[in-house]
Amino acid sequence: MKKWLDMLSVGFKFLSEFESFWNLPKLTRIGTLGYELKSKIDTFTNEYESKQTRINSAFEALDLALKYKRENPKEFEEIFSALERFSQKRKSDRQIDEAIKSFFD
Repeated sequence: MKKWLDMLSVGFKFLSEFESFWNLPKLTRIGTLGYELKSKIDTFTNEYESKQTRINSAFEALDLALKYKRENPKEFEEIFSALERFSQKRKSDRQIDEAIKSFFD
């Protein structure tokens, strides 16, 4: 239970980097993109899938990200700016790393 609470805390730290944190439609689109990308990455990293399936999955993930960038260029930049700020915050906030590590235990 603690690791889920830690990850929830990390998730909120990440989401707080967005300028429009409480814009529910935008967060829904970002969440949907994240879920779709995760699904493609899971397939790509699955050693039991064929090489061609894994290659196709990697390019499908890339296509999803590029499509999102074309359709939502401002939001796309906001996502990457938030990722950059979160990455910098992670370097100085040991709790973020510890929470992420505990999630994988």
